Amino acid sequence: MKEINYCPHCKSDNFRKHGFYRNKRRFLCKNCLKTFSKRNESVSYYSKKSDEIWSSYIDLFDEGYSIRLCSKLLKINIKTAFYWRHKILKKIIKENKTDNIGVNIGIKTYWIKENKKGTKIYSPKRKKHLICCTKSFTHNISGKILLDNKFNLHLARNNFKERFPFHVSNSLIGTDVYSRTIATNINKNLKLELTSDLKMKVYTELNNVYLSHKGWLKKFKGIATKYYDLYFSWFSCVFENIYCENFSFNNILKTLII
Repeated sequence: MKEINYCPHCKSDNFRKHGFYRNKRRFLCKNCLKTFSKRNESVSYYSKKSDEIWSSYIDLFDEGYSIRLCSKLLKINIKTAFYWRHKILKKIIKENKTDNIGVNIGIKTYWIKENKKGTKIYSPKRKKHLICCTKSFTHNISGKILLDNKFNLHLARNNFKERFPFHVSNSLIGTDVYSRTIATNINKNLKLELTSDLKMKVYTELNNVYLSHKGWLKKFKGIATKYYDLYFSWFSCVFENIYCENFSFNNILKTLII
C-alpha cells in the first residue's frame, strides 16, 4: 500500500490522523474537512466484499482464469467479476506508465480481426485492426490499436504520435513494411546509422514480444477488440518484469489493490 502524501479529494498535504475504522487508519484533511484512508485510491475502495475475496480474485486474475469461472469459484455475480477485472486493468495502466524515452525504439505492426465478444448483435463482416507494438532496450513495451481496415500513412503517423505518449521521433526502427513506412516518415529529417546487427536484434526482440503476447492471449479464449489496449497493458507489465529478480506480479497487484 502506498504512503499517503495528500488528500485524494482536494490534493492538499495538510491533513492529520483521525482514528481507525475496521482497523484501518483514517485521516482528516484540514483543508476540505473530508476523511480518507490509504484505500481511497485502491480499486477495492467502496467495495462491500472482504479483503479475502479480493485476494482470492487477484490470485485467479493472475492465473488468467475466465470471468465466468472467477464468478463461480468465488460465488460473486458475473457482472461483478467483469467489473473488478476492468477496474484492475485500468489501475495497471495508471500505475505502469510506459516511458520509452531514449534511442533505438523498435516498432512492429500486425493485423488482427475484430472480436465482438460479449455483444449480442451479430455481424458477418468483421473489421481489421492494425496493432502497433513498441519496445525499448530497457524492456519497456507498449501496444495499441493504430488503424482500422486500411493503411493510411498520414493517419497512422498522427495516431502513432497521439497514442504513444513518449517522444521517440529520433529513434524509431521499423521491423515490417508498415512500421518501416511509419518510422521512415517520422525520421525523414534525421540521419540514422543502423547496422545490420542492430536491425536483427530489434527484429528478434519484437518478434519474441509478438509471439509471447499471441500465446498469452490464448488462455482467455478471445477478448473483445475494444478491450485490447487494456489487456496489452496487463501483458506488458508481466513481460517487462520477467527480467527482474524475485519478481511476483501477484504481490504487485495486491499492493495496488488491497
